[in-house]
Amino acid sequence: MKKIGIGIIGFGTVGTGVVKILKKNRVSLRQRTGADLELKKIADLDIKTDRGVKLPKDILTKDAEGLLNDPDIDIVVELIGGIEPAKKFILKALNNGKHVITANKALLAEHGLEIYRAAAKNSVDVAFEASVAGGIPIIRAMQESFVSDRVTGFSGILNGTSNYILSRMTDEGGEFKDILKDAQNQGYAEADPTFDIEGVDAAHKLAVLASLAFGRDVSMKKIYTEGISKITPLDIAFARELAGLVILTIGKHDHRPRLRFGNGFLQRSHGFNRHWLDTLRPGQVHVDQRQHYSKHAHTHYVTPVPIQGFSFSCHAWMMHQSS
Repeated sequence: MKKIGIGIIGFGTVGTGVVKILKKNRVSLRQRTGADLELKKIADLDIKTDRGVKLPKDILTKDAEGLLNDPDIDIVVELIGGIEPAKKFILKALNNGKHVITANKALLAEHGLEIYRAAAKNSVDVAFEASVAGGIPIIRAMQESFVSDRVTGFSGILNGTSNYILSRMTDEGGEFKDILKDAQNQGYAEADPTFDIEGVDAAHKLAVLASLAFGRDVSMKKIYTEGISKITPLDIAFARELAGLVILTIGKHDHRPRLRFGNGFLQRSHGFNRHWLDTLRPGQVHVDQRQHYSKHAHTHYVTPVPIQGFSFSCHAWMMHQSS
């Protein structure tokens, strides 16, 4: 049986979840993929903190460069986030002939084209299903299910924190700042929620989806972005009169791309994350996922996706765009 060596860069909450899945599901993954997925190395600056998972001592390392140069590693899973050094690590992995799995939407939104070209040049894949929508396989749908069709537009709920806040404002009639503070206390919002409440996170996701759907490099500068921090109970009441919910949405495409991220009116999702795809032949297709607001849900629905994103088919979309 073929063995596939896996190296992970980043051993935080998500990285720990990935490792647990690899260990727990190793037999079933072997049966499903026909290959033995073997964890070779984990690189992180902190290799002393107990993550609650038993590992051989020689697996943990602070040397990310050594991991990237290891000939026994076939797949590199990047889980550190941010732009640098994540970009440097990913490009080196690709140039060394290794496949890459990442959920780094910020990096893909700003430097995706460079990364996709490097992957194509070296005949390797980049899998990034987990970068958008967590457990909703929206990227795979675009890559595979509609490969013979054309996506003409899409919209959806892209940020769970904002959706949570706006849902509570609608149900309880509270003020934005009070619900945000409570969400932070419960772990549903980051200590610094700027990326979520001002639309940066959703704009990153929109850039990734738009590039994938329309086959072109989408600059973040061209995406109109509007957050939710200025929404008041009066706005919510007005939305209620229209039998809708003010919520973060993305724009649509007709003959020319028109990208817009901001506040619009959608029928209430009743606890679901939803995405709509407009296509030429099937028409409008939508996919739902029950929302999880637990602070542990990120591990629950993000970590399985990158593992499966490679192991079943080692397939990822590549943008071949002329210079």
